[in-house]
Amino acid sequence: MSGFLNDSCGFESDRPSDINFDTAVRLPGGGSTCDIFRTKWQRRDVFVKRLKEELRSKPIYLDALDKEFDIGVTLNHPSLPQYREFGGDYIVMDYIDGMTLADMIQRNDPWLADEKHIVRLLRELVEVVDYLHRHNVVHCDIKPDNIILTANGKNLVLIDFDKSYTDALSDTSGHPGKYGLPSVAKGRFAIDFNGIGMIAQSLKANVRGFKFSRYRRFVKTCFSADADCEKLTAILAYSPSGSRIGAISAAVGICVVAGLGLIYFLKQTDANTEQDSATDSAVVGVPGDSAMEVIDEPAVAEPTVNHPVAPAQAPSVAAPVAEKQDDIEERFAILCYEVEPLFNELITELNRLDSLKSDTTLSRRELMEHWNRYSDLNHKNIGVVMDKTRSIFFDVSLEELGNYLSATPGYKQYTSRYKEVAEAYHHELDRRLNR
Repeated sequence: MSGFLNDSCGFESDRPSDINFDTAVRLPGGGSTCDIFRTKWQRRDVFVKRLKEELRSKPIYLDALDKEFDIGVTLNHPSLPQYREFGGDYIVMDYIDGMTLADMIQRNDPWLADEKHIVRLLRELVEVVDYLHRHNVVHCDIKPDNIILTANGKNLVLIDFDKSYTDALSDTSGHPGKYGLPSVAKGRFAIDFNGIGMIAQSLKANVRGFKFSRYRRFVKTCFSADADCEKLTAILAYSPSGSRIGAISAAVGICVVAGLGLIYFLKQTDANTEQDSATDSAVVGVPGDSAMEVIDEPAVAEPTVNHPVAPAQAPSVAAPVAEKQDDIEERFAILCYEVEPLFNELITELNRLDSLKSDTTLSRRELMEHWNRYSDLNHKNIGVVMDKTRSIFFDVSLEELGNYLSATPGYKQYTSRYKEVAEAYHHELDRRLNR
C-alpha cells in the first residue's frame, strides 16, 4: 500500500486539497504513533491525523493508516467521524467539537452523574457498535479516549479506527490482547462488547455520584460469551425516569421502603427546631427531595413512618388465559430465588442499625449518617429487584407485578424487619433531639 512513498517526508502532491501543516493548529494528545491537528480544508473545519515524523517511512504504519481510511470512508453513521481525504501519511476527517470521555471522567463532569445520561451514552455506543458489526467491522479499541461527546448536545462519536479489523481487507491489525482476549479472538465481535463493558466499569469506578440501576446486569452481559447488541439494547430499553419504570415502582410500592421514611420523619420531628434541623440537613442532604431524586420516582407520595409498605396477599397462581399454571409457579420460584439475596443484604444492614442505636458513643448526626448509608444500599438493591421482577414477569399487568413481588418471602421479611428497626431508630433520634 505504501510503495508509492518516495521518502520519509511523506506523500507529496500538487492537488489543491493537500493540508498546509505550517498553518494547521497542533492539538494536544494524538497517541504514540500520530500527531493531530485542526485546520481548514476545502472551506471545512477538519481534524487531521498524521504519522509522527520518525514513522512516515515505515510501511507497517503507513499501511495501518491506509487501512484506517479504507475502513472509515465506507462508513456513514451519526456516531462516527466523516473521513474526507487520505494523504499518504495523514488522514483528513470532519472536526468534532467536544471532549473525550476520558477527559470528562478525569474532570468529574457533573453530566456523568445523571443516570439518564449514562443510559443514553451506553445506548448510543451500543447502537454504533451494532452498525459496525452489521458492516463487518470490529473496532478493537473501544475505550474512554476513543469516545468524544460533542459540545453541543453531548452526542457520542466513536473515533480512531487504526486498530480496527475487517476481513474485507487483506492486511488488518487489532490488539485484543490488551483486553485480556486470546490472539485467536482478533476480529471477533466479543472484543468490542468487552470494551463496552470496560467503559461501564470505568464510569462506575471513577465518576462520583454514578448511578445506573442496571449496571451489574449490563456489564455481566458485555463479558458473557453470547453477548450481542440486541441483549444490551434490551437492558437499556427503559429510561430510569421513564413512565414504565415509574408505574412499576408505584405499583410495587417498594421504592418508598426505608430511605424516605426516616427523612420524612425527621422533617416532621425537627420542624420546631430550626437550627438543629439545618445542621442535620447538611448531613442528610436536602430532606425529601434528595431521596426522591436518587430513586428517580417523581410521583411517589411520602410515606408514614409506621407503614412503609404493607405486603400484599400472596398472588393467585391461576394462570392468565395465555399462561399455564406451572409456568407461573416456576417463574415465581425463580423470582423468590433471585431477590432473596438482595433483601437479605438489606436485612443485615437493618440489624446493624438496630445495634447502633444503643451505642451511646455515637452522636445523633452519626446515627443519621449510618442511616443514609443504608438508604444508598436500599436504593441500589431495590433498583435491581425491580429489574429482576420486570424481566421475569414481563407479560403481566402492573397490579399482578406488584402482587408477585410483595408475596416473595424476602420482601415480607424485609418490610417486617424495616417496621421494627425504623420505628425504634426514629424514637432514639427523637429522644436525642429533645434531651
